[in-house]
Amino acid sequence: MNDWARQLLLLQEKDMRIVKIEDQQRAVPKEKAAAQGETKDDEELVGMAKAKVREAEVAIKAIELEIESIRTKIRDFQTKSGMIKNNEEYKAAMSQVEGCQKQIAQAEDRELKGMDELEGAKRLHEALEKKLAATRQRVNEKILDLDTRARNCEQELTRMRQEREALVAKDIPVDVLRRYDRLRTRTPADRRALVPIRDGICDGCHMNITAQVRVNVAKGQVAPCLNCGRLLYIED
Repeated sequence: MNDWARQLLLLQEKDMRIVKIEDQQRAVPKEKAAAQGETKDDEELVGMAKAKVREAEVAIKAIELEIESIRTKIRDFQTKSGMIKNNEEYKAAMSQVEGCQKQIAQAEDRELKGMDELEGAKRLHEALEKKLAATRQRVNEKILDLDTRARNCEQELTRMRQEREALVAKDIPVDVLRRYDRLRTRTPADRRALVPIRDGICDGCHMNITAQVRVNVAKGQVAPCLNCGRLLYIED
């Protein structure tokens, strides 16, 4: 392998590493957003459970007010019954009192059922709150890891870009470097602009290399694959 190919290969390895780190760096915001989104479902469930608790409390309060209203009616009937002289009217008043007492009994049954539902809603809300807290902790740890990755990527990129500049400053012909940089943008699949000839085949596109091109490459000339345009070299 001639010197320019050796230096260009080192540069390519560096560039491929830089691209990989840049990809990791670019992925950080998306991964952070996805991590933060993990709490949304749990937050919605907690909100729904809290609403159920409030709904159950409101229902119980309404029943309590209903019961108190009926008891007030009973007291009114009892007060008025003392002033009733007619036996039939007295029986009618007592019948109304008895009806109110039945209504209270039914309301109290609904109140007990509502209390059971309230306790169940509170237990569910508490469990979901704990789950949400655990999710938030896990997400916070993940975000901290992602922030650390972003910092590490930036530090690594700074170092590797400096190393790349040092490689570019070495004996790589300017025209070769220009062709290499153009080809890098055209080969996103594997990021390689410089590939070896293996068994007479381009290692980039896996097409046969003509005998003349192989001869030119063997002489150290800058020769592209006639199919994909990648620059070619022969491995030591």
